[in-house]
Amino acid sequence: MIPPIYLYTGSEIGEKEDAIKNLVKAAEKKYGEIDYYKYYWQDVEFSDVVSQLQNENLFVPCTFIVLSGAEALKTKGDISLLQSWIRSPGQAILVLTSEENSVDKKLKDVVPKENQKTFWELFEEKKEEWLSSHFKKNGYTITADAVQTMLEMIENNTGALKSASLMLFSAYPKGSLIKSDDIEKVLSSTREETPFTLFNAMCDTQKRTGERLEASVLILHKLLYARSASAVAIIAGLSYCFKQLRLWHDIASKNLAPEKNGAFINKSAQKRYRAASRIWSPLQTASVVALLADADIKIRSGGTALESLLLEKMLYEIIVNGGAQCSQYEEQIQI
Repeated sequence: MIPPIYLYTGSEIGEKEDAIKNLVKAAEKKYGEIDYYKYYWQDVEFSDVVSQLQNENLFVPCTFIVLSGAEALKTKGDISLLQSWIRSPGQAILVLTSEENSVDKKLKDVVPKENQKTFWELFEEKKEEWLSSHFKKNGYTITADAVQTMLEMIENNTGALKSASLMLFSAYPKGSLIKSDDIEKVLSSTREETPFTLFNAMCDTQKRTGERLEASVLILHKLLYARSASAVAIIAGLSYCFKQLRLWHDIASKNLAPEKNGAFINKSAQKRYRAASRIWSPLQTASVVALLADADIKIRSGGTALESLLLEKMLYEIIVNGGAQCSQYEEQIQI
């Protein structure tokens, strides 16, 4: 019998959410009623999650838990807890998710291969096709220019695109032709900040260094205070962006055109990393990646008390110092 544990990885959030919905529907069909919970790794103790899976609800036959941030599940203790539940799962279901493409091997080894799936980000032409089809299914027409505008403004996964589409469907009646101006008018006023919009502000070459820092800190505070993203998620998003920038530099160093590489098919991505490559050299980019890894360790070990200050310092070191850590004197001035 295959244990009821699933591992869904990858950055294509929309398709991943659809797969989870299908699991929920199947569980409801089988058990009639389920207790559904969704937790984020940084907000819960894994031992508490396992205890909840093991303790059956007398009134609801099935407990269904989705735990995001599975890339952090790697210690022997946590893996041992997971294995103990898998040996006797009862009528509980656990879905582990991560926006990373891979997780620790110890975790992969305990999840049945048939219950593992990586949801890869769609290629640019597939996103265009998906978006046009999505509007058509909902009774709208969207121009090619509007599709490009939407892909440039919204984080490129189908989950984010669905949410943005709903805003447009609410703003215009069915049968409408959605143009580029319509996209900008609706989404500019409602767009939520993400780690990716933070990176865009950090590499806005039309602004001076101090202005980029000021704009970036403002977005950082919006993310933290609105709880749009945790400190760990912000660092993870920026790490992804700077690793992509490192790839851009690597390709360019071989006298190849980065925009010809599959990782940079998106026109907005080309514009973003071309601008970023003018700000951070290959050596500085490597320093930033190391700095972000160090910040991640400090945040995880230090808790939330000083996370805002640590993240502000991190942005200063990236934007002003080019990835170099502040000296003790500079830290005192900043604090």
